[in-house]
This record gives sequence, C-alpha cells and structure tokens, in this order.
Amino acid sequence: MALIDSPPDLYGEPFVLTLTLRDESDQPVSVPGPTGGAEAMRVTQNARVEEPLFPPGANVPRGVAWSHTQVTLNIANGLPLPVGRMFTWTLEIDSDRDPRWAVSFYVPGPPQGPVLGGPANPASIPELGNDR
Repeated sequence: MALIDSPPDLYGEPFVLTLTLRDESDQPVSVPGPTGGAEAMRVTQNARVEEPLFPPGANVPRGVAWSHTQVTLNIANGLPLPVGRMFTWTLEIDSDRDPRWAVSFYVPGPPQGPVLGGPANPASIPELGNDR
C-alpha cells in the first residue's frame, strides 16, 4: 500500500506512480507473469491530486487540507519469493525516487522442526556418560 500526501497547491495535478519490488541489489524482482514468462514485479498507475471533500457544514475552508492518494495491491496468491532474503518496495512519482518512500521486508523460512532420534538418556552422551 502507498499513501501519498499532496499539498493544496497541487489540486488537480496528474502524476504517475510506480511501485516496484526490488532485491538486495536494487534490481527489480522477476515473477511469473500472466503468460507464464518472467516479468518485473512493477505496477504503474496514472493518478491525480484530488481536492478533499468534506460534509456540508464541516466549516473547512477550501484549499487548506492536504490531499491523500492511496494505492493498495491485492496479490491474492502471494508472490513466489525465495526465503532468507530481503526485498524492498520502492515508489516513484513522475520518475522521481526517494529512499524515504521505500519499505523493506525479510522473507523468513519455515521454523526448524523437532530433532528426532539422538541419545536415549544423558549417560549415552559421550561427554556426560564418563562423568556419572
């Protein structure tokens, strides 16, 4: 999800936003596309800074409230990302990119399972068996 706040002097201005998933090398991550081929995990959308609407009687003067543009991605089946690695979602607005507009995350692996087998009792552990 991206939430973009814009000042009142930008009301009505169009802009292009791009969300890109990047790896540790800052390269776009490739995922299977609709046809099965690998494609960069990138979403681009045209947007516009809209003037906020308030209910009648709210007594908010026009041109003082910042605009909020929200973009949400719903990736129903998730992304096939390798475990044990960091990834970063980056945001570009009209081709401008700022590190403050990025968020990183780590993909953990499954929890370690139980150890089956092993010594039957402490006496069968070599370091402990001789001391008893």
